[in-house]
Amino acid sequence: SSNYAPLVLSLLVWAIPSPCALGELADDVVQRYIGRAREAGLELAIDYPDGLPLAPVDAALIERALANLLDNALRVTPSGGRGGVRVRHEAGTLRLEVSDTGPGVATEDQDRGFELFYQAARHRDLRGSAGLGLAIVRRVAELHGGRAGLRSRPGEGSAFFIELPPRA
Repeated sequence: SSNYAPLVLSLLVWAIPSPCALGELADDVVQRYIGRAREAGLELAIDYPDGLPLAPVDAALIERALANLLDNALRVTPSGGRGGVRVRHEAGTLRLEVSDTGPGVATEDQDRGFELFYQAARHRDLRGSAGLGLAIVRRVAELHGGRAGLRSRPGEGSAFFIELPPRA
């Protein structure tokens, strides 16, 4: 699958923005993952306030980025854990965040997590992971004039986010 990575990333050169309700979009993505989360013994929640401004984004790309983050969260979180998606509008920035109660990201891996093909040592053996997902998330954020990042404490879980400017 690594042979396809340059092709996949090269296809992500155009973002076709239109007004989008990010809370509802995130809710739709979460609903698609609820069954899988339950089967894995996980709780999955969505949280967003009423009245979020419409965001000029390419909804399909944002949906793909959220799906990548949810795939990762469900893959690393042990049974009995929790995952969540939050959408917030703070200080003029729209923020989408996917959190989990998985093992967290080692401090030495946090700066490299969004690099193409990079996989943390503890995750290399996980099925279905080629090191593309977070690179795609970062590229989607950049195409919208935003950024992707993470907060993590090893042993306590992670929160991966996409921040978008008011006029993405």
